[in-house]
Amino acid sequence: GRPRCCESRNEFNFPLTFNSFSILNQLDSQIAAARRARRKVDEWLKKQENTFLKEINRQMGRNYTSFSTAQREYFKFYEGGKYGNLGPIARSRELSAKNGVWSKNWRETARTHIQDYTNLNNWIECGYCTEYYGFALNSLPVNSDYDSGPGPRFYANSYRSSAYSSFGKAFYTSGLNKSRSVGLAKMVNEGNILKKISDLRVADYRRLGWQAKVFQMSAYLISSNTNCRTPQFSCLPSTLSEYKPRLIWNDSILLNWSKEYSPVIPRIQFVFSDEYMQQQINLLTTGSYGVWSRQTIIDLVERERKEVADVILKIPEENKICGGIRWSAIGDANYTMITGLRLISRLPILGQLGIGPTRVINLPNICIQIPNFDYDSNGNEIRRPSHVSTTRLKLAWEGAVNGLALDEELINILEKREPTDAEYGAAMVKNLNLVFQGLRLGSTASLGYCRGARISVVRYCN
Repeated sequence: GRPRCCESRNEFNFPLTFNSFSILNQLDSQIAAARRARRKVDEWLKKQENTFLKEINRQMGRNYTSFSTAQREYFKFYEGGKYGNLGPIARSRELSAKNGVWSKNWRETARTHIQDYTNLNNWIECGYCTEYYGFALNSLPVNSDYDSGPGPRFYANSYRSSAYSSFGKAFYTSGLNKSRSVGLAKMVNEGNILKKISDLRVADYRRLGWQAKVFQMSAYLISSNTNCRTPQFSCLPSTLSEYKPRLIWNDSILLNWSKEYSPVIPRIQFVFSDEYMQQQINLLTTGSYGVWSRQTIIDLVERERKEVADVILKIPEENKICGGIRWSAIGDANYTMITGLRLISRLPILGQLGIGPTRVINLPNICIQIPNFDYDSNGNEIRRPSHVSTTRLKLAWEGAVNGLALDEELINILEKREPTDAEYGAAMVKNLNLVFQGLRLGSTASLGYCRGARISVVRYCN
């Protein structure tokens, strides 16, 4: 059975009566005996760290001479060695990979919002012209082209606003997930996570009384010997639950620890977060900034968010293609090679805040191929004139320019230096291909000359 000898469990009982002084002699004798027994128990408990040391050395195949050193290394072994596939190392790697995927998914969501905004904004700004009508409908719900009710013009304004506001959340969340992914991986790779957990477990152990120390450390060693499925003491009998260690780590704790190793989220993304809003409120409504009202700060942050969104979503006229596109029909596709390409950056091209010097980015020649037919609802081919390909190219160009703010390779380069013109060109081609998939599957962009294409010296809108 379970021993009931020690600490609070060592109950002392004596039937006290009041008929003779001899009862007090008996009481004094039994208290002394109980105290001697208690000292013997305490002495035994204190000696068990040597027993633990021997068992740790046996399990780990080591020859530690100090229990404190052995215990620290054992907790690392316990979490990262024996339970490596189920412990914090594996889970942190899994969370890092998931956050990397989520970052990419949110980046693509932000790219979708950019293209929807571009399609709808062009249609609205041109006075709901025929040129952009079909593309605008692609960015509206399938049932918004009503014969009755408000009609697509009404929904175009509503969904343009929705794309504008939704972009910020997707843009920030992508940056948050990327920062978490990098931080988790760095925390694991630098070996800091096992040391942190070991330090916490040692600190908890040292706060315990001797009986609790013996029971808890024994539970670790028994758990390892009995191949308990997880390191979270699932095998510990419920009658011993008081000796179960506190929860040291879970997903939320690992994510919180990783902040120490995570790169700073770029301000152009962080500005869209609730955390940034609260930081500004805390900063500007306290101390020497206390004259600012909460609503004033909220308005300032919303204005800053609008500035960032405008830089990314609203392509300036000097970077829009307005004309000069010439096509050759080759089989079932229209071909052109656009030359003399450039981007004028009055603000840094990746949408970073702050006025930067005006820079002209000279892009390489780009070959464009767009199918010259669509399908009707019955799957039949419908030939399209070249001006439809021109509209698709103009929309794709805008989306690709705006998408530079989401290009992970460019952002990684920008952390170290300004990208070269060739690097911007490669990013533009990649972005064009991404945007084309939403405008017309089968359309492609590539660097250099394409055989049989007409040469297009593009005319920018300004």
